[in-house]
Amino acid sequence: MTGQGPTGYQQPYPPRPGPGQPPGPGWWMASDGRWYPPTATPYHGPPPGGSPTNGIGIAAMVLGIVGVAVGLVWVLAFAALVCGVLGIVFGIVGRGRAAKLHLPAGPPLAGLILGIVAIGLSGYGFYVQYRVVDTVSTIFNTSSVLADPTTNRMEITRCTTLAGSPIAEGTLVNTSDETRSYRLYVSFRDATGYETDAVSAYTGRVEPHATATWTAYGNSASQLASCAFAGDHSSGGSSTLISNSTPATPGS
Repeated sequence: MTGQGPTGYQQPYPPRPGPGQPPGPGWWMASDGRWYPPTATPYHGPPPGGSPTNGIGIAAMVLGIVGVAVGLVWVLAFAALVCGVLGIVFGIVGRGRAAKLHLPAGPPLAGLILGIVAIGLSGYGFYVQYRVVDTVSTIFNTSSVLADPTTNRMEITRCTTLAGSPIAEGTLVNTSDETRSYRLYVSFRDATGYETDAVSAYTGRVEPHATATWTAYGNSASQLASCAFAGDHSSGGSSTLISNSTPATPGS
């Protein structure tokens, strides 16, 4: 008899499908592991693991924070630039994801703003790097020039002794149109006109038409009577005076 079991009664339900088999034609398995009929609509809500997150937006905020932090150190300007650019890109993408999935828009917006700030700080850092490199190169490329008493309007403003040793101080003018550093030679002499010591002095970088000061320290403990500018004595021997002598004043 159709629909009856071996004992003669009718089965109320169809046979149960085997493991992994759909209950019927057209049934489909969802991500939760269950079978659904053909008329069921797929569920696009949160995944089984929890609510969706905006990882890109959070990454944008982190990159922005790092970019601003390293941008405060001018030697890390390039790192600040990279973090700033990535923070802006991730921030734009994160804002789009937040709008699509109705997620908080704060982190990607913060990353976008901080990325812009980081790029600004990197620009300042690059400017400081340029100035440092330019200054260092100028210092190394600017060789000292032998000063001329007449051309550079050199003056000895002080000639005295300090702790028993002669010292001379004065000024000179860079009359050229270039930044230069100068060297000069000072001769210390006793009452008989004998040269007791001759030393060199140097100025720092002197801007065009600016006045610079210099100081020359002698080593001789002989009685100082006068100071005068001398010619280049690097070859040894007694110096040749190239200016009038300035009388010494009592020292300490």
